[in-house]
Amino acid sequence: MKKLLLGTLLTALISTTANAQSERAEQMRRIIDGLNSADPVTRLITLEEALATNDKNLKRIAIQSAMANADANLRSAAIEGVFGSKQSYTIDIKSSREENRSYLLDKSGGQIDLRIVNYKPETGDFLGYSSYSFMESVSGSTKRRPKAFGGNFSGDRLNFKIDTYNLHRSTCTGTLEASEGSSVLSGNMTCDGGGDGVYKIEIDILR
Repeated sequence: MKKLLLGTLLTALISTTANAQSERAEQMRRIIDGLNSADPVTRLITLEEALATNDKNLKRIAIQSAMANADANLRSAAIEGVFGSKQSYTIDIKSSREENRSYLLDKSGGQIDLRIVNYKPETGDFLGYSSYSFMESVSGSTKRRPKAFGGNFSGDRLNFKIDTYNLHRSTCTGTLEASEGSSVLSGNMTCDGGGDGVYKIEIDILR
């Protein structure tokens, strides 16, 4: 009797798991089909639905599919959806345009973090800083906070400015753009001060 009951429970469990997997697979296929719809409205609505879920894998598949789409509005919406949900990104410093001015690249090991606060989706404005930023005093308080500068994200373009004082006393300004079919934004970063120079940079918004 116990063996029969155990077998029945196991069969029910396997059946339930198989059904859940089937439903999830169907949901993912529906999202992909919606993002590849000939109707631009359907594409945008499908992306909004995917970004509103708590399923990280579903979100990633939706964003990757949207980024690979030829619809520039869909790609921009996908990037905006990611940008509004994360507070930290990694700036990969790929190279220096001037061989004799690569100190910041060498000192950082090729990576600097970009941290986002006070992001406003309606305008794309935010404040940006780094873990290397100078810690300044807060007016009327004994507390200290990283020095932050204004930046903006609009469509497929990201502009930022960060202080890297604790790395090599520089202030860096970057401009990046998204490429079709990729989650990687690429562009240039210009630094003045101790780590002056122009650097080629990338940010993978999905990383």
